[in-house]
Amino acid sequence: MEAPHFSAGRISLFYNGDYDWMDCFSLYRDIVEKGFKSLKHDVESLHLNTNKGSTTRGFLFISFIGLILRMRLVNRMKETGLIKEYTLEKLLLELEKIKRIELRNGEIFLSEVTKRCKNIRNMLGICA
Repeated sequence: MEAPHFSAGRISLFYNGDYDWMDCFSLYRDIVEKGFKSLKHDVESLHLNTNKGSTTRGFLFISFIGLILRMRLVNRMKETGLIKEYTLEKLLLELEKIKRIELRNGEIFLSEVTKRCKNIRNMLGICA
């Protein structure tokens, strides 16, 4: 049996910067391919029972925006070292404890913020 051919496809990357082709390809694989794999997994896990193409396109657009936000948050976690303490899911569960409360008179305030949440907010540069 012959070994599988891993170079069956072609890819073109255009870039502007001080990277060599191997650095660009590694960045592409790390960021774009992993991101789309995550998006594909999220879309496959939901049952899209849409009757209109526009609804499906809208769902995919919102999923893509979510993917961008998710990848940005993971990158910030890596930059700040939070990735060593938290997974993305655990970090979001921790931040989920912060509640915004709006009274009938229009007054808005936050619920009590835990020490962990304050630390995460400070490290990520989030003001709430």
